[in-house]
Amino acid sequence: MIFNYYTEDFLLLEQGEIWDNEFIRNYFEQAKQEDSNPLRTNRFEFISTKIEGNRAWVAYQNYPTIIRAVQDPQNLHWLESATAVRTAKGWRLDMLHSTRIK
Repeated sequence: MIFNYYTEDFLLLEQGEIWDNEFIRNYFEQAKQEDSNPLRTNRFEFISTKIEGNRAWVAYQNYPTIIRAVQDPQNLHWLESATAVRTAKGWRLDMLHSTRIK
């Protein structure tokens, strides 16, 4: 499951909104109820990555393409950054910041 990659106190700062694990879980549950399942492909361009001990930070451009059955493909662009911590179970994201680029 996707939550295997997050810390328990993970936060997503998404376009001015704060999403925690409960919010994200509810978002995915609602998305599962929709009739169409879009196909999403992400392309990343990494700007900078830093690892210091048990902490990591990355900044990148995210270019997803979303394909739905009833629409033309949608090409999007986000500028994002993330931090992660090394745990006994491996690296886990503890914060992601995402800003849409028009």
